[in-house]
Amino acid sequence: PTTLKVKDHPVTKHKTTVMVTLPKDYVGALHQVLAAFAWRKMNLSKIESRPLKTGLGNYFFLIDVDQPYDHVLFPGVQAELEALGCQLKVLGTYPSYQVDVPSPVK
Repeated sequence: PTTLKVKDHPVTKHKTTVMVTLPKDYVGALHQVLAAFAWRKMNLSKIESRPLKTGLGNYFFLIDVDQPYDHVLFPGVQAELEALGCQLKVLGTYPSYQVDVPSPVK
């Protein structure tokens, strides 16, 4: 097995994890949230739904965005989501590493 050390690889980009809570469950609600990122060409690398435990069908979403929170487009996303009645909480920005794994020899 090959051991890859993270410290040997430079930081190539940053990711930000946000928590989005919808105001209510309705058709197209998640689509509207994702569209706020999509039309700004902000890549999402992970979307996870978790139950709110306030009632059946109520969820919040954990979203990983391939941008730091201080990116110029984040305030627009936040304003658009708040206009939709969503709550947005930034959980943090952290370095993301690109590790090149060698291809197996055939």
